[in-house]
Amino acid sequence: HAAPADDPWASEPAGAVAAEGTAPAHPSAADVSRRSRLENPDGPPTEAQTRMLGALLKGQTRDQALAVVTSIVGRDVQSRKDLTKYETSLVLDALKAAEQAS
Repeated sequence: HAAPADDPWASEPAGAVAAEGTAPAHPSAADVSRRSRLENPDGPPTEAQTRMLGALLKGQTRDQALAVVTSIVGRDVQSRKDLTKYETSLVLDALKAAEQAS
């Protein structure tokens, strides 16, 4: 399927991930605490989060990157712009953990 013209992943290859994470059925106490510390957790990710996400997913196709992100947040993600600040935080943590484990 074609990417929307304004999708930043459309022209940006994403990176290799050692292992795909999955979202827990219920958020842990640590996740709830992290969410409460974020300013506007349901708002859009920060520019720094967006840049870090692109760097961690570098080398993957758009579809591969979206599949990884979808598996981590536990819902269908069609574009990076679909993510909230909190979800982006979860994805970044999972990708960093996978990178360190490899």
